[in-house]
Amino acid sequence: MGQGTPFEMVSRDAELRIARARELAARFPYAAEALLFYCHLAPFSGGETDLRAIVTEYGPPALRDAALTGGEPFNSFRDFMLGEHVCSEVLIANGAEYGAFCGFCARFRTVPRAQCIYCQSSDVAFFSSESLPHIRAQVCEQCRRYVSEVDVASDASAVADLDEIAALPLDLWVRQSGYTKATRNWMGL
Repeated sequence: MGQGTPFEMVSRDAELRIARARELAARFPYAAEALLFYCHLAPFSGGETDLRAIVTEYGPPALRDAALTGGEPFNSFRDFMLGEHVCSEVLIANGAEYGAFCGFCARFRTVPRAQCIYCQSSDVAFFSSESLPHIRAQVCEQCRRYVSEVDVASDASAVADLDEIAALPLDLWVRQSGYTKATRNWMGL
């Protein structure tokens, strides 16, 4: 791999995405529940009734309980899954190409490097984790928001929106450092 546009590299078919979710779940037990749940969501293309059935059978406990009672966080998750959401963007780096990708609507847009994609400030910094060296958080010192960045050139099997879930410790550390995530991912984090 390692060739193609960032969009081509992250918008893989469901089987490859499921395989990556299982691989990450085995490597990162703290993210296993969410990643294995994704394996049931990947082929989803139904309505609310079908989504509720998947969530009540395979979802994490809090989401499963909310699906049974009709409350939060299920309602927000339902809206997100059924297309009533703001794009959940992850930055994708692939050599000279750079952009923001939403795994749900499969939208990729080119954005400038080392610039906040929200306020356009160049006062950005990057944080990373040794356990997932191909993922880092781009933080903006001006608006105090951050977004995850996945370098698909350094890990050709990466699937940005799934690898971001495996980077949960980095996400939590950045939040504890005073930054707010610009958009939530498919798990609402």
